[in-house]
Amino acid sequence: MLVGDRTDSRTVADIVNEIEARGGMLVGPVAPGVPAPRRRDRHLRLKYALDHILALLALVVLLPVLLVVAVLVKATSRGPVLFRQQRIGENGRGFVMLKFRTMRQPTKLLRFEPVPGMAPGGIEGEDRCTVVGRVLRAASLDELPQLVNVLRGEMSMVGPRPERPQFVERFSRELPGYAERHRVRPGITGWAQVRGFRGPTSISGRLELDRAYIQSWSLWLDIWILLLTAATVVGLLRADRPQRGDGGQAVLVGRRQETAPGEHSRQTPDGEGSEAAVEDHRSRLPIGS
Repeated sequence: MLVGDRTDSRTVADIVNEIEARGGMLVGPVAPGVPAPRRRDRHLRLKYALDHILALLALVVLLPVLLVVAVLVKATSRGPVLFRQQRIGENGRGFVMLKFRTMRQPTKLLRFEPVPGMAPGGIEGEDRCTVVGRVLRAASLDELPQLVNVLRGEMSMVGPRPERPQFVERFSRELPGYAERHRVRPGITGWAQVRGFRGPTSISGRLELDRAYIQSWSLWLDIWILLLTAATVVGLLRADRPQRGDGGQAVLVGRRQETAPGEHSRQTPDGEGSEAAVEDHRSRLPIGS
């Protein structure tokens, strides 16, 4: 509550306590003079500790799969096994995100100028995707090396998907509230992804869900998202694309907001190439961009 130009810290603190008592979490500064909620810090520490445990267990269990995939990638095309790309993570810090390489190395540098109002996502470079790469993308197996990013403390198992620096800069200018995504570690999967927002989908719809996740975060929500992800990967659930105007927010906050006119032409980028636009061959599994 504002009194003149002052903040009534006691009132704000009461609101913070009420939100956290209901299992929610506030991320980032609340108001001048109000200390960061201790419960939030404890929850984040617990979340990141569980991330490390889950990532380590997953790497141990999936080690045979990782080795087979690495051999297939190396044997079927020239180039490194891993694809590395700069992404923006928690608090705006950059890090190198890992994937299995799914494309052939380009023989020449390709450049693509995106259409105004659109993010890269055309068909240029489509023929560079290898046969093995198409299979890896269809099953989202190319994302498995990001378990190493989780162990490094750069990513979380669940959270908003990380984006490339040039698009972070652009979307931060164009979309109010976009920077809020960087208040937590980015995830391998996320609430937006299990709601169908991955690949060339509305960035405003994805942002709406990312912000809803951050504002409504709890360990139970993370567990639910992981269960939905697992069920989709094994085929128990179908991960459809969102309908027009569907931000999916109804599930979290009980209401649906239509996307503003023109927002459907503003799409999220995907693919490996930073200099070339790449057709998204992925399935609709809720893992990855």
